[in-house]
Amino acid sequence: DESGSEPGQFKDPTSVACDTAGRVYVTDYMNDRLQVFSAEGKFLKAIPCCKPTRVDIHPKTGEIYVFSWLLPTLNLKRASEKNKLTIKATLTRLVSFDNPSVKATHALPFGTKTRPYAESSGLWSYFGGLEYYVRLDPYADPPALWLVGAVPKGLDIEEVGVQLYAIKDKELVKRRDFSEEAAQALGKTRLPAFWRQRLYVNPKSGKLILAEQHCGPLGKGF
Repeated sequence: DESGSEPGQFKDPTSVACDTAGRVYVTDYMNDRLQVFSAEGKFLKAIPCCKPTRVDIHPKTGEIYVFSWLLPTLNLKRASEKNKLTIKATLTRLVSFDNPSVKATHALPFGTKTRPYAESSGLWSYFGGLEYYVRLDPYADPPALWLVGAVPKGLDIEEVGVQLYAIKDKELVKRRDFSEEAAQALGKTRLPAFWRQRLYVNPKSGKLILAEQHCGPLGKGF
């Protein structure tokens, strides 16, 4: 129930990552910084960054990947009552722990035409930023991002499935879109009502049958 801005204190810590040297990085969201600690818990340094929601560390290069987007925490709500805050969805790449200068910045492809990303603290979505998620894949060449950029509108997952982006020097390049692949493989992107699926096996042929309900509000038939 307490928060602060001194070393070792936090105001909405939102994620943790470690590097190969055993250092621990914590996103200190409302203090606009990363706090870095030794493996023994000793405070090492604070790295300024705007509203860090998530952090990942490349295990080979030591590059620090800082992801920022709107998370309407209670502290953000209190701050917004004084000044309206705007938080863009961005990836900021820092060179290393020893040299935390900005190497590159990228806009994160959050939101869709029908469900745009709300960057202003006065336009919070019902889900409060928890519909978004990003993970670094450092073993891809070049490194890649697995990304969820929105939630379905109703039961249709068109445009909101998992996406894979390659991280180039100055841009993010889409490699795969699993909503598109689902549409190509299944001919649809609509989920069954209540997400209910039923499995059956034909005992003679061994074929597996997946039944989905799309025919009414009760979710009982298909």
